[in-house]
Amino acid sequence: MLMNQLSELDKQINLCLNESKEAQDLQEKLMELIQRRQQLLHEIAALPTVDPIEWQQALQRTEAIVAAMSVKQSEMKSQLKQINHGQRSVKLYNKFR
Repeated sequence: MLMNQLSELDKQINLCLNESKEAQDLQEKLMELIQRRQQLLHEIAALPTVDPIEWQQALQRTEAIVAAMSVKQSEMKSQLKQINHGQRSVKLYNKFR
């Protein structure tokens, strides 16, 4: 049951990462989902028996989520650089008006 909850939560995290949202909304939603995921992982790790295949799948999903978060972070950094460059350009333009 907990592994099913973890799988569903992983799907929600991936959906959140693939949606184009404002950075602040994305950050808040991701933090909430990641915290819930961490709690679930602690609960699963505390179980007396865990199916090794399901646990391995959970680890693989963890690696995929971390990679997707890294990509999203890079995308957001790039967007921020573009915004900052645009703002500097506007300020420079306004100096000469």
